[in-house]
Amino acid sequence: MNDDEIERLAKSLWERENHSKPWVTPTSPRVLSQDVDTSATEEERKLYRDRIRHGDR
Repeated sequence: MNDDEIERLAKSLWERENHSKPWVTPTSPRVLSQDVDTSATEEERKLYRDRIRHGDR
């Protein structure tokens, strides 16, 4: 599984579990309604990517 696929699946898992917090990466285009302070942290994004690598879907 390549990094893009892992990122996509991690984002999907995050969005299912964290309805109120956006998955905003440092390179994501910003949407005015998104509060970057409440988005997933880099640490949280890494945790979700690791979960995907270990088979969590």
